[in-house]
Amino acid sequence: MNDKSIEASIPGPASLVAVSNETVSVSLGQGPLNFGGTAYVDIVFVIDTTGSMEDEIDGLLTTSQKLVDRLAKKQINWRIAVEAFGDLTVPGDRIAATVFSKNIEVIKKSLREIPRYSGGGNEGESSLEALLKAMNLSGFRQSAIKVFILMTDEPALQSEQLNADMVIDTLRKKGALTFVISEPFDYFKRMARATGGTWFQISNDTNFLSILRRFGEKVAQVVEEVYQLADGDVQKYLLLKSGLLWEVVWRGIRL
Repeated sequence: MNDKSIEASIPGPASLVAVSNETVSVSLGQGPLNFGGTAYVDIVFVIDTTGSMEDEIDGLLTTSQKLVDRLAKKQINWRIAVEAFGDLTVPGDRIAATVFSKNIEVIKKSLREIPRYSGGGNEGESSLEALLKAMNLSGFRQSAIKVFILMTDEPALQSEQLNADMVIDTLRKKGALTFVISEPFDYFKRMARATGGTWFQISNDTNFLSILRRFGEKVAQVVEEVYQLADGDVQKYLLLKSGLLWEVVWRGIRL
């Protein structure tokens, strides 16, 4: 490979692909996209803690150590907060969150003692409100990727004032990778896809521990990709995933 650089035009900010014997980088007007580096991630588990989710919470407790082990293996500097929610239309149900922690034993304790809510007898929980609150938690590190992990077996309560499309748009603008474990509601699938995350199906017929194992590996993989391909910038990563930049990067690598 010869030392050289090429200039390319793509939709959006001006870009430059620099190719040498050692590096490949793409600039989108907000700093270089470097392959490699140390990853920092702040994760929020956004968990429906109504009665039907009891087994899933126990499963998360069982697999939480393996999740952080996978992150550490990939040299990802992680911190985790845990947020519980129910149905805000039901008296007594609310949204409650812990502070971020690097201590796995503290996280396990938070999961064991997580507030449990009734959810009422109606269909639907306040998952959208919970995601909005997660976005506004204090303590996010400026250099860290935001990762939200939504777990629910109920549809989202929606209204004219707040619907899934509004929340998806906000998550994208905030650059928050969002992984969803839910029943097959289209808006939850779109939420994961649009934000760079992955959707996993939850049902009575699925092995939830198996889902969590695959899920943990996927979270670590995507965070690593965001750093390797987009210098930790989720919005650049989404551009790459959309195909707008892959051809530019590929041509640059081959020169």
